[in-house]
Amino acid sequence: MQEQAKEIETLKNQVTSLSELNEFFDQIKATGENSATYYACMDIRCKAAAKIPIKVLQQGEHGTILRADHAVYRMLHDRPNQLYTAYDFKFATEFQRLEYGNAYWLPVYNLAGRLAQIQLLDSQKVTIQVNSALEPWQPGYLLYYYSGPSGMQILTPDEILHFRNYSKDGIHGRSVRRQIMDVIQAEESGQNLLKSKYESGLIDPLIVEADVDLSDKKRKQAVIKKFSGFRGAEHAGEIIPIPPDFKVQQLSTKLVDSQFFEMQGLTTKRISNGFGVPGFMLNDLDGATYSNIQQQNARFYSDTMQSTFTQYEGEMNVKLFTTSERRAGIFAQYNVDAMLRSDTKSRYDAYSIGISAGFIKISEVREKENLPFVEGTDQLLIGNGASVPLDQLGEQYTNGTPKGGEENGNQNQQDQDGVAG
Repeated sequence: MQEQAKEIETLKNQVTSLSELNEFFDQIKATGENSATYYACMDIRCKAAAKIPIKVLQQGEHGTILRADHAVYRMLHDRPNQLYTAYDFKFATEFQRLEYGNAYWLPVYNLAGRLAQIQLLDSQKVTIQVNSALEPWQPGYLLYYYSGPSGMQILTPDEILHFRNYSKDGIHGRSVRRQIMDVIQAEESGQNLLKSKYESGLIDPLIVEADVDLSDKKRKQAVIKKFSGFRGAEHAGEIIPIPPDFKVQQLSTKLVDSQFFEMQGLTTKRISNGFGVPGFMLNDLDGATYSNIQQQNARFYSDTMQSTFTQYEGEMNVKLFTTSERRAGIFAQYNVDAMLRSDTKSRYDAYSIGISAGFIKISEVREKENLPFVEGTDQLLIGNGASVPLDQLGEQYTNGTPKGGEENGNQNQQDQDGVAG
């Protein structure tokens, strides 16, 4: 009974209740700037994950080829099911992974055992159950309970694709909003501090020293009422008459001393750091230059998104392909070349290097750029002063003298004779 109680308590901790969501959104609404920052970062991350296409490749003896005929490719590249395009499907998956800490795909197979579609489950309707009485490698140790329209469905780890965020135990994911909840609460406190400052006319507390006897309650209340009447923004700048038997001092509590403004900027940075989004994407150009913005953009994909892509690829390769397909070298991979699609110069420079180095064909480049095939481009070239076909490399040196050398020599001799004449 104690084990079951612990498991139930663990499940409750993993489920995001409606009250928690309402509390979170109440806090985030209290700070409009951070609300915009939060969803701007969410939008950047989701779009970055959605716009990169997924390829299905097969590695063999003669290199790696694209398997456009594979069912997984057609679904992840075009349409995983009747409800989503591939872009919307990947966008919604990344949103649920970041917002709720977990995202789930459910492959659906037809009667012939072939993959028919891939469904995106509602993360809030999936509960993870861990049977602590079993070892992790034993069947039934980890189960997924999905409360769908047709009732409760129990799934094993092999039947569902689970994408986690901030997972400490490798099983349960943790949402970004939980990570930055303390920052939002601190920001709300800062907003309340600023509000109270303005309501008091930005006047700090006063200390009143009186030479009269204030043991009388009525006299003490009269003194407090006299000076409290000058508080508020409507009394800012007014002159306060002070009787000769009173001495007034004002406490100095500067906003800079309380690090309020520093906290404002730090909160935004912590939210962006929680998402792994560089500041320039949020129009925070402090210390940014044209060159380092390009570097930051590249680092965003290499440091932030690459780890996300690796997680997706690992889950897809294990659970969307059969054992025989994996042994045949079939795997899924994000087409990271698409990251440079918006930067024409960088893209063309990379193509030029690949062509001149002899490992990319011009026809392959034209295919990437959606250009028609041109005869003579389906061959590897080597840049050696002038690009020549790879199969003709060295032919100009077949007789020990470059082709055209004899003609050039005769022409030079004629030029010298002409000058001498």
